[in-house]
Amino acid sequence: QKSSFLKEGGGVAENGIIIRRATEADLLEMAEIGIENFSGHGGRIETAQSWIETWQKASPMYHVFVAVRGERIIGYIDWRYEGGFGRQHPVAELDQVGLRRGEPKGQGLGKQLIRESLDTMRRWTKENLHQATLLRIVVWFYANNTGAHGAYAEFFPEPAGFRIQYSEAEMMRRGIISILDPESPIDPV
Repeated sequence: QKSSFLKEGGGVAENGIIIRRATEADLLEMAEIGIENFSGHGGRIETAQSWIETWQKASPMYHVFVAVRGERIIGYIDWRYEGGFGRQHPVAELDQVGLRRGEPKGQGLGKQLIRESLDTMRRWTKENLHQATLLRIVVWFYANNTGAHGAYAEFFPEPAGFRIQYSEAEMMRRGIISILDPESPIDPV
């Protein structure tokens, strides 16, 4: 049985790129991108597929989106709700953004994935978590990942934390968005 988010399709085209919810058919291409971007898969496609499939099975805790140009997936993003669905101010963590190698850098693909998926997250929260009035957003990323700094700074202007994880320095950015007002920007915390 498929998770409910896998039944949704659609997306918004921008510069020939469509952002839509991931489906089971996207698994292999997402795993390829995962291997290109994250060392935790050990370079093994089956490990990456298993990891991503776990997200899909954990819906609605996880929400996974892909960026598609033509018939090819060129990136993905996944969000994870933290701390339960009964909160007035639920927390969504941006877990991973993976972009296919060979795609032109500086074209705003990462920002487009964040912007469009976050808009869908806001709508999903409003429709399904009726007590929610705000959505707290958190993202952790490696301190030496300059691409992430640029992409995340547009959405989360101020760094909000620091930790050492997997023997690497990580920074946190966070913000709050209104669920009730779909036009509201992300506010720093």
